Amino acid sequence: MAALGLARRGLSVLLVEKAQRGRWKVCGCCLGAVGQSALKSAGLERVLDHAGPIDRVTLAARGATTTLPFQGFVGISREALDTQLVSAAEDAGVVARWETAASADRDGVVTLGDGSTVRTRVVIDASGLRGHREDHSSIARSARIGLGLTTHNARCRTKEVTMAVAEGGYLGRVALPDGRVDFGAAVTPAFVRTHGSATAALRAIWCESGLDTDEVPDGAWRGTPALTRSRRAQDGRILRVGDAAGYVEPFTGEGMSWAMLAGWHVIDDAIACIERGPEGSRWPATIQRLLRVRHARCRLVATCVRHPSIVAGALRVMSLAPRLSSIGVAAASGARGVTA
Repeated sequence: MAALGLARRGLSVLLVEKAQRGRWKVCGCCLGAVGQSALKSAGLERVLDHAGPIDRVTLAARGATTTLPFQGFVGISREALDTQLVSAAEDAGVVARWETAASADRDGVVTLGDGSTVRTRVVIDASGLRGHREDHSSIARSARIGLGLTTHNARCRTKEVTMAVAEGGYLGRVALPDGRVDFGAAVTPAFVRTHGSATAALRAIWCESGLDTDEVPDGAWRGTPALTRSRRAQDGRILRVGDAAGYVEPFTGEGMSWAMLAGWHVIDDAIACIERGPEGSRWPATIQRLLRVRHARCRLVATCVRHPSIVAGALRVMSLAPRLSSIGVAAASGARGVTA
């Protein structure tokens, strides 16, 4: 998003990615209203042609299960989303280099994996959670790790998100438009060690929630570093967006939306950095204004789901008034009252 916007402003943009084009990654694959609005702001409505509608959510905890109407989200695979965004950026003139590692210093000097260097006027760091390894970013003591799997070997009702909450973490499931089913989880490392494998741990979450464990497939589950952490949004000529700028536990499924929102709004601060130097950018204040309230709401929800008994009680109450409850769930997930 940032590369696209900067190229449209007439700047020379190099996009460097250490993985291959259209890679799979651990992700809930649900795109909310904020992300969809960001795409429309960038004139990329066509990306949503690769998404499928979601119209209900099933929540489960401690044997209590309720299904509610749910509006504002669509399901889309990361391979489809990322490929469409990159194609749009390249069409705008961005030069992309794949399977190329890179690091940057605060003066804007980028060192590529082959040892060559590129001197830039601004660097947008979208290196994700793994980009935190190089510094001393603050990791929350309660941080969980992410686990994910996308497979054809699972069944799932279309247009529905399922979320199961248990003591050791939570697991979500959604059907993708291409026929696969995506699973995304956040769990404590100790919970996985206790059960001996990711599959066993996630089946335990499904079972404790009162769901059929046969619905959780065996497979090559991929993991992430610890999730909840904070980091400076700007370091000299480096402006950070997405998970590289910090991470809030993703129960509400807004990570993609926040990343695209930040990627689109960083453009003006990047240009200010180019024209007036790092002091010209106000990116830390800008990203704080964009995401502060959204992050706070997500932290509150993530705190609540650490108590499955409370969640189960809430679900029993919700089942008595599903229409009213669906409004509350939409508000908690950021599906209502938000724009890009």
